[in-house]
Amino acid sequence: MPIDILGPAQVFARPVVVVGGPTGPFGGPSGSTGPFGPTGVTGPTGMRGQTGEAGLASSVPGSTGPIGPTGYTGAAGFAMTGNTGATGVTGPTGMTGASGPTGSVPMTFTGATGVGPTGYFALNNIMLAWGLTSSLPPGGGVGFPATFLIPPVVTVGHSGPTGTFPLVISRSTIGFNLSVNTGPVDVMWMAVGTKA
Repeated sequence: MPIDILGPAQVFARPVVVVGGPTGPFGGPSGSTGPFGPTGVTGPTGMRGQTGEAGLASSVPGSTGPIGPTGYTGAAGFAMTGNTGATGVTGPTGMTGASGPTGSVPMTFTGATGVGPTGYFALNNIMLAWGLTSSLPPGGGVGFPATFLIPPVVTVGHSGPTGTFPLVISRSTIGFNLSVNTGPVDVMWMAVGTKA
């Protein structure tokens, strides 16, 4: 029977793994830092040296040389005033013109009438009337002591209980209507307008 020779057997190489032993402990901690030595004494500051002389003027074109000393100020000059000319002759005073006619201002005035101090005065066609009236809620009418051409401007004030609120609600040439929320109250009024 025949024999087959296959040759030497194949060899497979494997890496050799060596397991290391445990790591040893670290050395002890570092030693403590020693204290700092004392700071030495600072020596005194030396004297300031003398200031050197000013350098020479530069010889470089375009550079400015040192500024020279300022000269003395001269004495003040004398002001020369010219002669003043003679004053001209004053001309004669002109004649006084004729006096115009004496003007007149129509003015009327009345004193107290009716209830309380009520009256008016007029300058030309401008008239101012005033008065004082007492009122209870809800108010009432107030007549002027003179007639206006058109309804005038009326303002009111008051004295009386706290919270009183008098109000002009309508106007005419002979008077106005007043609204009062509480009372009794004294209402002072004034009207300005054109006299009839």
